[in-house]
Amino acid sequence: GGDVLAMEEAIAQLEQALAIARSLSSAAKNSDTLESDISSQETLKESSTQLKMPVILLHAPAGLGILSPKAIQIASAKESIALTAGKNINLSANTQLTLNAKESASLFAQAKGINVIAKYGDVKVEAQNDALSMFSKKDFTVQSLNGALHLSAEKEIILNCGGAYIKLSQGNIELGSPNNILLKTTNVQKMGAADFNLPQKEVPTGFREQFTLRDEKSNEILADTPYSMTTEDGEIYEGTSDADGKTLEIYTSTPQKISIKTRR
Repeated sequence: GGDVLAMEEAIAQLEQALAIARSLSSAAKNSDTLESDISSQETLKESSTQLKMPVILLHAPAGLGILSPKAIQIASAKESIALTAGKNINLSANTQLTLNAKESASLFAQAKGINVIAKYGDVKVEAQNDALSMFSKKDFTVQSLNGALHLSAEKEIILNCGGAYIKLSQGNIELGSPNNILLKTTNVQKMGAADFNLPQKEVPTGFREQFTLRDEKSNEILADTPYSMTTEDGEIYEGTSDADGKTLEIYTSTPQKISIKTRR
């Protein structure tokens, strides 16, 4: 048998994975999108070297499988999780695939583009409380094959090309051109005033709250304290407060009272 601490190959693979992550993170940063959390991966590599810290490192030259007919959970309650592959990462779900992030989410492809396709059902892209930007260096095509295309704005719509423009604002239509405006039509009719407004989409509202745990008698902050929170709907959230005594944020669709119990 080999030496238990003879982990050169495993450490080399950690270093290679870290190099891949660092390279792609730099590419993402140069394209003005979110960087990956490289520092946590560097810390793990250092901790795994010669087992200087209490870590578990799994390595198998011919492959490694984790299988179960029941649920499998990979979690880090306070730090990051990194998945890195020298070739492909394939995620498949027979029913549903969800991705939720509390702060931000980023999807970046360096070389060959991104496909977002729904064979059936709608595709929704919304910025419910902020701006939405779409940009392409080359052609930009918007097309509805069997339906209508609706453009609506509360304040202003501007179409601009080569210095010519059409501006819709405050019920007025303004046309401008550095050259000619050509109307190719059988006739133009002047009629009475009219208006039309597309129905406005309602933005979903929600409620969130985060609590700071304190001792009832001394009012001292309770850091690293296990707790459970129960909503009026009966949902239970369990966790451990952070160094500032803060709990996880709770999100509900309606205002609710939250019951909190500590387990010290």
